[in-house]
Amino acid sequence: MKKKQTLGTGRTGFSLLEVLVALAIFGIAAGGVLVALGHHLKNVSFLQNHSQAVRIASREMNVLRRMTAFEESEMQGSEGRFVWTTKVTTEGLGEWPGLEEAAGTPALLLVTVQWSDSEGGPAVGKVHLDGFEVCGAEE
Repeated sequence: MKKKQTLGTGRTGFSLLEVLVALAIFGIAAGGVLVALGHHLKNVSFLQNHSQAVRIASREMNVLRRMTAFEESEMQGSEGRFVWTTKVTTEGLGEWPGLEEAAGTPALLLVTVQWSDSEGGPAVGKVHLDGFEVCGAEE
């Protein structure tokens, strides 16, 4: 049978100082994990909102692209915490190089979607899509 080794005092176990050092190290590590978790949850929330804004912007851009005639316009809409603006610009686009009058009516299509943390609150994020379409062009 082996004899238990002891430190000079004849006692076994941990000293108060060793326990305090271990608790301090654990506390620092746990604090770091909690901070990282908080940042992660904030990023997940932002990415969910951003994805929803991209879906709305894509949907609204598709609505604009299905138009049969383009004319200057600006429209707004909302869906919960998300507010979007669509804009169609036709002025000055007929002079672009390579675009002939017979090709159809050119238009610049713009969609901007903003969201807030609460309905009616200040915007905390924004997605912007733009595109160029020629209405009435032969395909």
